[in-house]
Amino acid sequence: MILVVEDDPLARRALQSLFVANGFPCLAVNSAEDALSALDHLDTSGIALIDIDLPGMSGEQLVGRLRDLHPKLSCTLMSANDYDPGKISCQNRVPFFSKPLDLKRLLGFLGNASSAEGQS
Repeated sequence: MILVVEDDPLARRALQSLFVANGFPCLAVNSAEDALSALDHLDTSGIALIDIDLPGMSGEQLVGRLRDLHPKLSCTLMSANDYDPGKISCQNRVPFFSKPLDLKRLLGFLGNASSAEGQS
């Protein structure tokens, strides 16, 4: 499963449609708090694609919480803002995608991550 955490409604729907059309089960939510709530009721293996700049709890803060609460869930960050991925506080082994997203690269990454997860 792919969990998309994106506060922009158009981007959230577009990503969800893209992933479902490419065979990836997907749940899309608009905040870190909604993500945590949703994960209380779901299998937490898979990948979370998280916008850094969320209202309330930031994407970086969410990654920290998810690592503690759902260690099987792989986290990936994305942002349209000019971030230096090496300076993101939770960057330790967290992939980063700049927006606009390179969809081919993102789908390749997700396909590789899903294959690796299936082999574990």
